[in-house]
Amino acid sequence: MALTDTLMIHCRKATELVERRDLQPLSMGERAGLWFHMRICKYCQAYSMQSEAIDLWMEERVGTRVDTVALEDRILTRLKG
Repeated sequence: MALTDTLMIHCRKATELVERRDLQPLSMGERAGLWFHMRICKYCQAYSMQSEAIDLWMEERVGTRVDTVALEDRILTRLKG
């Protein structure tokens, strides 16, 4: 398997990593795959910039970052129960 096959990730995975990198550290492989993908995909570059802008606007509006992990846990708990 070629190195590019290992590093090449799809847009869906790239957007997941863009969102996750602010919440928890990415592994070296994830960082490399995201870096490689962002160099060739203008759509994911735009998504990343928009995501950062939305985070900044929300931070200004709310005052602090929203804890999405806690929110996700609450939603999953309500869905199960």
